[in-house]
Amino acid sequence: MESSENPDKLRHCLISLRTILEYLIDDQLAPIEKIKNDEMFKSEFKKYHQGKQEIHFVKVSRSKKIEYFTNKFEYGFLEEFTRNDIQYICDCYSVLCNIHQPNIGITENQVRSLKIKTGITIWLLCYLYKIQEK
Repeated sequence: MESSENPDKLRHCLISLRTILEYLIDDQLAPIEKIKNDEMFKSEFKKYHQGKQEIHFVKVSRSKKIEYFTNKFEYGFLEEFTRNDIQYICDCYSVLCNIHQPNIGITENQVRSLKIKTGITIWLLCYLYKIQEK
């Protein structure tokens, strides 16, 4: 973001945020190996369990993966982690996915704001993940 020599710096920043969010959700919070036998994902993995589909072709929505992760918490402070919060994370991800053209149509201030909001969200999910691991 601070480079004055990189005309594509905003897009690079957003791609980095998207990559971190993808890794966190898909590899840490709800990896395919953990969710493939969970009842919550029975319909998504039906063909896989029947031997009709390879596991890497199974599609699971990020919102459902986040819901899976947050449902592991049974005590108070996550009761307020609502569908709106999950939708917010998915909306951030959607914005971060629409950045493949050189002119992304977002100002530097908007990118800085998105960077802060996404960073806070990533921090929260990592913090909750650490709690859940213990």
